[in-house]
Amino acid sequence: MSSFSFSFNPVHALNKLPYSKLDSKSVGIKEGVVFLTYNSLIASSEKGRSRLQQLVQWCGPGFDGLVIFDEVCKHLVV
Repeated sequence: MSSFSFSFNPVHALNKLPYSKLDSKSVGIKEGVVFLTYNSLIASSEKGRSRLQQLVQWCGPGFDGLVIFDEVCKHLVV
């Protein structure tokens, strides 16, 4: 049996967080998994900031990770 290692990645529900920058001092998300539903992805604040913009900003230009879309079929209904 071979050994393997496991590392814990914190999971953050985006709909529970403010619309500010995720890596700001007030929110403090530097790494981990950000979970959101399609409804959260298309949501925007009263000031017009979208969750999609927030997520793209958090990933940044040097993003080295994985983006998985589940519930993609819901866009056909909305």
